[in-house]
Amino acid sequence: MSTEESGGPEQRRRPRFLCDERFSDSEILPENTSDWIAVNLINYNRYGVCIFMPLPLEALTNFSLRMAFDDATLHMPQLQIPCELVYRNDSDIGSYCGVRFRLNNKQPSNTLIKIEEILEDSQQDEDRYGLLDDADL
Repeated sequence: MSTEESGGPEQRRRPRFLCDERFSDSEILPENTSDWIAVNLINYNRYGVCIFMPLPLEALTNFSLRMAFDDATLHMPQLQIPCELVYRNDSDIGSYCGVRFRLNNKQPSNTLIKIEEILEDSQQDEDRYGLLDDADL
């Protein structure tokens, strides 16, 4: 079992990669409703995503996530994935939610895998949040 820099055990099967401007139009549709709610994607891997919602949703358990991903090698104008909430951390400004994709046969699709590979290839471990100048690396 690996350990994150925070000192806690890493419980994910795979690392998550920061979402960037290649993701857009991210929304969730809670079960038994017809109103899509805009969310921000924080990080991603082939099994799930962390989202931020500016408002808490008490009864959120199962929902659909809709997102677009646009890269030079992959263009997905609208991807819709059934999801389940794994955890929620409420703050004064909204809720951070860990989300697991409900996958058929527990295997991610080629599209979900390809998005992860693209993010992994572009991830800069030395400057994860883009705070350093190129000269600082």
